[in-house]
Amino acid sequence: MIYRNNKLLAAIRQLPCASCGIEGGSQAAHSNLLRHGKGRGLKASDAATFPLCAPCHMRFDQGKELTKTEREQLTMDWLAWTHIKLIENELLGVR
Repeated sequence: MIYRNNKLLAAIRQLPCASCGIEGGSQAAHSNLLRHGKGRGLKASDAATFPLCAPCHMRFDQGKELTKTEREQLTMDWLAWTHIKLIENELLGVR
């Protein structure tokens, strides 16, 4: 079963775009890596999500400007950045 959490996605949308830094209007962009649960017709786990504005999200998903290695590295960097920002902004609670 793939992890889904609407509250987490809402919190991620509150962060600035992980790519360009623009505030407001971020979308919750899911990883496109198989190891995060991505498959045919399946989105990756909501735990593998980061904020991107609409233009950055489209460019990232189309992937025309990046190599596979670059996309994988950006995904991992943005996931780590998102995790840190969620905690620092007290959007991710620890019980």
